[in-house]
Amino acid sequence: MLTNLIWEIQKRWLTLLKSIWINFRLQRTLLSSGIIINYQTRFSAIDETDGDTLFMFEVRNALNYLKDNNYEINLIGFDECLMGMIEPLYDIKDFAEYFVASEALEPADGWNYERVFGKLSSNPSASPEEFGKMIVDSFKEEYESYNSDLTLTLFKSSDIDYIVNNLNQFTSYLDSTNYENFKSARENSWEVPDWEGGNYVDLYSFLSNFSYDSAVNIRLKIDSLYRFSKGNLNGISIYFPDSSNYLDECYYATKENPTCEFNGKTVIGYYNPFTDTEWDEFLKEYYTLTE
Repeated sequence: MLTNLIWEIQKRWLTLLKSIWINFRLQRTLLSSGIIINYQTRFSAIDETDGDTLFMFEVRNALNYLKDNNYEINLIGFDECLMGMIEPLYDIKDFAEYFVASEALEPADGWNYERVFGKLSSNPSASPEEFGKMIVDSFKEEYESYNSDLTLTLFKSSDIDYIVNNLNQFTSYLDSTNYENFKSARENSWEVPDWEGGNYVDLYSFLSNFSYDSAVNIRLKIDSLYRFSKGNLNGISIYFPDSSNYLDECYYATKENPTCEFNGKTVIGYYNPFTDTEWDEFLKEYYTLTE
């Protein structure tokens, strides 16, 4: 039996997670959140009672605690906007087998849980992968006629590793002799509509401008994913502002040098887990060469 745990993430998120496992004995577990996680604003949710902000690194730390204490999560689903980014997927890739996320802004009504659990009730022994496909199928059925870019994609943890490994290889090709090609590719990429504008690009469309093996490998991997894609988006995006003027400096914060200013306050311990990859160095070099 798959058990769905749905809640609004608040200040005591880790305490809630721990209490769930203490009070319930689960054969398989899905975590599904309805929060807003946005790399431009850097936070996951706000506790409306005291204004406390939950950052993505804190979500990762909580999941890491559960993993260290032998709590197993099979599937993490994000019923929210813009979570089909490689960054948050990378942040949590080691804490579940499967992930469901939308690259685009989701319609206000989000997932139709009646559809989702109607499918599950017809196959209660579904595997995490099968249930992830049910979520994608339900979303497609609900919004296929919707007049906007939409995506919902099922990722395996190994898919995320594969994409990141090839992305690291891809970044090594940028240099002073070819930066104009990269600039042109960025200008011709599909941007993901968001609340800020111009911060995220569709990874597939960006890499379509290159014939490097690593770029081709990523596109083929994206093509192989189980997904619903409507419009110009292909299911996964990456943080790539069109100018360094719009770059969030907190994106460069590492675990070794955790620092970030948010709303005039220093966030203690803040870091971007995706700085483990080569992408942050790529951005620094890109803006140095092109501006």
